[in-house]
Amino acid sequence: TLVGEAKQSLGEVDGTIADPAWRAQILKYEMDNGAFRLAQRRAVEESEGGTPGPVTSIFKVCGTELQQTYYDMKLQLRGIRGYPDTITDTQDFYEPDELETTKNWLFYRAASIYSGSNEVQRNIIAKRVLGLPD
Repeated sequence: TLVGEAKQSLGEVDGTIADPAWRAQILKYEMDNGAFRLAQRRAVEESEGGTPGPVTSIFKVCGTELQQTYYDMKLQLRGIRGYPDTITDTQDFYEPDELETTKNWLFYRAASIYSGSNEVQRNIIAKRVLGLPD
């Protein structure tokens, strides 16, 4: 988790992340992520198990941005050990988890492009969800 990563990287004071700015940033992420998960659950329940409809475009954009934020923060917390060159760096120098995190970070950079870019999804939201004109 980000909390564990932050405590390991930044230290802890009285059981909390030592750096108050990072503590606030991680708290904001955790709250946004929790709200996102609850909204997804509610949409599925309201659709009675079917596809929730155009609201899935909102989930696509928000989910992608949350994933990108997670891996951005995780790599920042790791500092130089967060950005190995996964092609040329040997596994002797980096831990498997460090290499995996970097691969995920690169993968989620592309997540805003594949299966419909976030720009396309925002257009769908504007037209189908908000009913805005072309």
